[in-house]
Amino acid sequence: MKKIVIIVLYWVMYQNLCAQNLKLQKSLATHPAMTISLDKKQSFFLADARGNIYKYDSTGKEQLNFSPTKLADITLLEAWQTMRVFVFYRDLQEFLLLDRFLNPVAQYPINQEVIGFAHLSTLSADNSIWVLDNRDFSLKKYDPKNDILLVHTSLDLILNSQNYEINFMREYQNLLIINDKISGILIFDNLGNYKKTLPYTQLNYLSILEDEICFLQNNELIFFDLYKLTERKVVLPATEKWRFALQLGNYVVTVGENKIYYWR
Repeated sequence: MKKIVIIVLYWVMYQNLCAQNLKLQKSLATHPAMTISLDKKQSFFLADARGNIYKYDSTGKEQLNFSPTKLADITLLEAWQTMRVFVFYRDLQEFLLLDRFLNPVAQYPINQEVIGFAHLSTLSADNSIWVLDNRDFSLKKYDPKNDILLVHTSLDLILNSQNYEINFMREYQNLLIINDKISGILIFDNLGNYKKTLPYTQLNYLSILEDEICFLQNNELIFFDLYKLTERKVVLPATEKWRFALQLGNYVVTVGENKIYYWR
């Protein structure tokens, strides 16, 4: 019992040491963000409620924008591959690829004979796509060019098929990271094999840089190391309705209702 108490006290002390203070460097007005993403060159992308996409450099200066030919909500925006930006539209059951200048490159409808209904989709490292299929409640990896299903993993034993809210997917460092707002952060390998769940719930977005996941939970900014399994926290002011957070070089960028904030 004494040993357990010592371990618990050590863990509490460690978490307190890991907590850090961030100082606000600047804030900038921006378009109201419905979803965001970051590329490897430290540019970040923001999509508004009309489906317009804006590209900003690391200082927050707007560089480029894209306006869709038809209005639709963007379910997921993914710019991590940098040379291509992936845009998934659940309502349209299709995805769009843009180049780094936000010019359309290709547009693909979801093949509903292979994918019944795509709840969420993201780009894989080999240019296939990962899809959460609502029809048979499964995780699938699909090659749209060759119309081939590469991976099919049932999720029945992992998630409650009647109570889930998956809002983020990214393939990263041979892992597939999926956020379910109800259950937590699900980790799969790049073959679709389930590994574990991190018990962080009610999250809207995950930012991933190097070995850390960064996310907002209430008014706390949390950094979780994927391999050391340690966390550090920063408490943010409660004066803003925080929506998203990104690790951007030496800064942490938080996104409010219509402003972005740079912290260091």
